[in-house]
Formats: sequence, C-alpha cells, structure tokens
Amino acid sequence: MLAFLTSIRHPHYSNNFKQVVSLAGMAINSVTNQTSEKYHVFVVCNEEPEINLEKPEKVTFITVDFPPPSRSKKAQTNLEELRIDRGTKYIIGILEAFNIGADFIMFFDADDFVSNRLADFVNLQNKEKSGWYFSEGYLYRFGTDIIRLIPG
Repeated sequence: MLAFLTSIRHPHYSNNFKQVVSLAGMAINSVTNQTSEKYHVFVVCNEEPEINLEKPEKVTFITVDFPPPSRSKKAQTNLEELRIDRGTKYIIGILEAFNIGADFIMFFDADDFVSNRLADFVNLQNKEKSGWYFSEGYLYRFGTDIIRLIPG
C-alpha cells in the first residue's frame, strides 16, 4: 500500500492561513483521486483544518501539539526552522503510515498535484522496487492556462 504524507505549517507562520488550508485541500483532493484503492493520505498539522474532502475515509489528520518552530510570530521563518517543523511532523506521519501497513510513502506539498495513477503504479506493477523518482514534472501557474515542463 502507498501512503501519501504531507504536513501543514503551524498557523502562526502564515500570512494567510486560510489560503494555506485552501491549497492543502486542493492537493489532498488531487491525491485522493487514485485509480487504485490501496492508498491512504496522512496530513500532520497543529490544528485540523476545515477542508471539504471528496474521500474523507482515505484521509487521516494527525494533530500534534509541537511548539511553533520559532519564537518570533512572523510568517517568514528561516529554512532550518521550517525543516524542523516539517521534519518532526513527517516522523509522526511515517510512524502512523507504517503502523497501518504502508509499504511505500510519498511526500507531497500543499501546492502539489499528483497523478491519479501513482497508487496503481506502485501497488500493482512495481512493488518489488525500493523507490522511484520523477525525472521531470510540470509547473502550473494556478488560475491561468500556463503550464510548463520542468526537466531534471
């Protein structure tokens, strides 16, 4: 089984937390459109956001009470603080994914959209592999018709 894992930043570190939640909701709903049912999505966050989920049974919110990654209450934190916040949340999500029997984990960000065939690819065709990577992807400018291929 493939587990998708993401985290939502601490609400104190966002200029517009509603926008963060909105983007996360779109990404989560994108992930839940898999052609295989052998997947689950984990979202680790400081407070469970209100998101209209298309497949709520496929999503588990894990709420943590970690302190904010920085003592300053500015939206802009340094890279190390963001990595600590995300990394500690990822550890919790990884443990939970393995706890329910996940064979593989794919991390995604709140602004990512992923193929609906990933779980099928992993579960049915390539389970003997130890991992995969994308050699190219697309950059989409939300709200426009602009999309571009990004190699490497």
